Amino acid sequence: MEVNIVTFVLDDSKIELLLMERSFNAAKIPNTMFFTNEEDFWSHYHKDVHIAVLDYNIKPNTGLNIAEKLLEKNPYCKIIIHST
Repeated sequence: MEVNIVTFVLDDSKIELLLMERSFNAAKIPNTMFFTNEEDFWSHYHKDVHIAVLDYNIKPNTGLNIAEKLLEKNPYCKIIIHST
């Protein structure tokens, strides 16, 4: 049985996002979408997002604020907050 896990990654650093995208692809992790700004993240968001990887220092918000909003919409979503 194949599991269909959807992952969203949000980081305003294009270099960091590219590195993560390469890592996800190398690990053959499917169904991942990458975003450089919060507006695009929310415009593509749907309730079936299982994992969100959020940059702590995303501007103008923080990853924690975005995580709080995300958990209000989907309390089952697993969240990873990172900072470089």
